Amino acid sequence: MADLATLVAAALFLLFAVHRHRVVRRRPTPHDMTQRHIASFAWCLGTAMLVDTPAVASALPVTARGDSLLFLVVHLLKTAAFGYVSLIAVTLVHPVPPVRTVRRHRALLAGALAVSVVLHLVGRVTVTADSVEVGDGRGWALAAFDGVFVLYGVWAQTLLGAALLTHARSAAPGALRTGLRLMIVAVASGVAWTLWAVHDVAISLTSGRLGAEEDTVSVTLGALTALLATAAATTAFWSGPTGTPLRWLRTQRRLRALRPLWSALHEQLPHIALGSPTAGRVPLRDGEFALYRTVIEIRDGYLSLRPYMPPAPPEATGTSGTRAVREAAMIREALRNLRANRPTVPGGALPTTVHEPAAPATGEVGAALAAETAWLTQVSRAFAAQREGPRVTAGHGSRA
Repeated sequence: MADLATLVAAALFLLFAVHRHRVVRRRPTPHDMTQRHIASFAWCLGTAMLVDTPAVASALPVTARGDSLLFLVVHLLKTAAFGYVSLIAVTLVHPVPPVRTVRRHRALLAGALAVSVVLHLVGRVTVTADSVEVGDGRGWALAAFDGVFVLYGVWAQTLLGAALLTHARSAAPGALRTGLRLMIVAVASGVAWTLWAVHDVAISLTSGRLGAEEDTVSVTLGALTALLATAAATTAFWSGPTGTPLRWLRTQRRLRALRPLWSALHEQLPHIALGSPTAGRVPLRDGEFALYRTVIEIRDGYLSLRPYMPPAPPEATGTSGTRAVREAAMIREALRNLRANRPTVPGGALPTTVHEPAAPATGEVGAALAAETAWLTQVSRAFAAQREGPRVTAGHGSRA
């Protein structure tokens, strides 16, 4: 069973590598270097896992599992895969990475590979059908051999995880953000997979002997990492027609997030409803139309509230979150003014005091709706969190 799981994981990584190479060849982009590093990572790890399975190893023109050179090659391929992971992280942070940075990472990889070879030779590693052993009193060499792999692997994956997290936070809702989040989970699984080798370090120190085959936990984590990485890389496929149910569910979540803001506006301004308000849950198939209608109704409510808007706070800059909090407070203040029939501007002028995100450069309706929904969702959450909190502070003091 473990042999089958390893073969599946290896196949997933190799298919992943083929997919990345095809992407680079068919659709060249400024991010080709990142894609090449991703493909190289998958080639190294997939090949290592494939060669490491007993069925494949026994078919190779070597002394089956008794060849320590094969053991070393598999280990070096896995270490090289981590080297490409660190280079992926570098290109995500710097699309055109500094030459010195790239050289430093390549030097670290070369160092990890060289140290591994030296420790393998010093330990006099021998591999039988059942175990990996070192010479008498040389358990420390096998422990260090695995320790270098763990430390280098966790470091490289931590770099990648941090870079992916930064991109995921700034990505708009959609296939890209979903793919980034899945890749972050894949990295977390990869870290767990790598750390599982720590118990090999302890065993090596005490006995100088390890089992020749991967244990069930290691194989399971490897297969999970491969599955998550492949899923993350193919989000453009399964977020299209094959991902319609997921898109429907995301739409329902966005509708629920907009409900607090829409409900408050509709309570005071019932005319904003373009039809009969929907009671309860919107059918999945109708969710996208309902979302489009909800965004329009909220913006109509904004227009109706303009005569009652408080003066904009002086701090016009800030993070997206703080701007959303200020906008939510202004809407709540405008609703209070509307209930009290207290326009804020003499003569009925309509000041533009509310943030309005610019439409995407593509001009596509779907992209514009996604950007608008993302912004209004932030405002709605801030609105729900504020309840009946303090009023907006305009230039000099609070409004009573």
